[in-house]
Amino acid sequence: AVVSTQSTGRTTAMTPLSGPRLSADQLKQHYADCIKLSTENKINAKNAFGLHLLEYIDTILQERDDNFQVVGCTIDAGAKIYAGRVDAVHSDILKMLGSMGSTEAEANNVNDENDEDMEDSNRKKDKKKKKKIVLSEGRT
Repeated sequence: AVVSTQSTGRTTAMTPLSGPRLSADQLKQHYADCIKLSTENKINAKNAFGLHLLEYIDTILQERDDNFQVVGCTIDAGAKIYAGRVDAVHSDILKMLGSMGSTEAEANNVNDENDEDMEDSNRKKDKKKKKKIVLSEGRT
């Protein structure tokens, strides 16, 4: 969580609401691990919730805000972690919907088949009408 002071416009870091509380040494090690995983492109949906860089990003960036390369790598790693979390939630929701909607899907398939049969019969009727119109126009 971040608290903004309106008079100065600066933000002050607070303890994250979620995730483990890390000491300064643990935070430095965790930061190094996150950056290493990011540069190796090993951040994915399976390990994204185990990486707590996003919860501590304000603290980390306040300590290292003078080096733009470090700030850029930190933001890049944070974006990859966030994307991994979004992918994990998305796949979990799809799994839930798949298990919940299996009976609905079967019912929809039956309805879709009936709709396709109706469309086929309507197409056949339209073709017959076109043939009758063509035949009647040719005779006049």
